[in-house]
Amino acid sequence: MALHSHGYKISGNHVNPKTLNHWLTKHHGYAYGDNFIWGSLDSLPGINYIGSWSSLPYEDVKKALLNKKMVIANVHDGQHFVLVTGFDPADHHKFYVNDPYFETDSYTIGGFGIIKFFEFDISDHETMKLGLRI
Repeated sequence: MALHSHGYKISGNHVNPKTLNHWLTKHHGYAYGDNFIWGSLDSLPGINYIGSWSSLPYEDVKKALLNKKMVIANVHDGQHFVLVTGFDPADHHKFYVNDPYFETDSYTIGGFGIIKFFEFDISDHETMKLGLRI
């Protein structure tokens, strides 16, 4: 979702789960068959994996979002990942997300909600339309 919105293409096609999964499979993006290696996206031009945190203060996530970083949250007791799209200034535990699977628009930190954050720096490169080959 986030890569698509930044104009990334793989083999001439906009990035979607299928094209990204195929690229990751071919470029050592998984360990033991299905464990995603977060840093593997660093080999895509314009992407830098910053790190992951089990507890990240609200203000740090807010700052990352305001600085147009890509933030992924691990939810549902570690079983699901979502793209963080915004924050709630009135509730410093609530973040807005893109989660088409569970059809929810927000999660809170802790409990069954957000348990970990992953942050990426993505160059905003309108002129860099990648034609990565698989």
